[in-house]
Amino acid sequence: MTSACHAEDHGFESRTDRHFYGSIAQSVEQRTENPCVAGSIPAGATILKEIELYSSFFYVIIYLGGFMKRLTYEFDFWNHKELKDYLLSLDGVKKVNIDDEKNLILDIQYDEKKIGPKTLKYEVLAFMDVDYPSLVWFDLHEKNKEKYTMLIKDVCCEYCYMDMIEELFNTKGIVSAKSNYNVVDFCFNDKLEIEYDPKLISLEDIKKMEKELNE
Repeated sequence: MTSACHAEDHGFESRTDRHFYGSIAQSVEQRTENPCVAGSIPAGATILKEIELYSSFFYVIIYLGGFMKRLTYEFDFWNHKELKDYLLSLDGVKKVNIDDEKNLILDIQYDEKKIGPKTLKYEVLAFMDVDYPSLVWFDLHEKNKEKYTMLIKDVCCEYCYMDMIEELFNTKGIVSAKSNYNVVDFCFNDKLEIEYDPKLISLEDIKKMEKELNE
């Protein structure tokens, strides 16, 4: 590895939602259970309206359940004035929370059909005018994941460490990387907790990367 220093609910439904879903379910049930009852067969215009309603209903379900993603990561810098407003102005970003107790910790909800984690990171760094490795840890909050602990030796400085995290972040299939890294004292205990998607990257590839990071 070449060092930089040496060269992102509970599922409850509102009353309105329950009424909306219930009305559709009731309408479907009526068409199924009473197809021959007088007056139960709607006019053509009514059928078209109901088809449109069903389509909208399923679109909402797909949009809310399939496209929205969450990303959390920490950066090694401060002075993030107006960053939240800038991120919210980006197409696809729905919600931004910032925790600035020590470093800049961003928690972002976004539409993966419009914007992705790498683009979001680029936008953050560009807005902050940062051109050096600064990612401390990240979590894509994916459900399909397995865990592995990397043992990393001889990390000489914070820039080497963050350069390593950047490399992991840019590796397809690795969905989180965390450690006990302390930005103030540069404390790192050689253990890096990794989560990965086994459908996108194998454990064998993870171990190969671990070996390369230690070379």
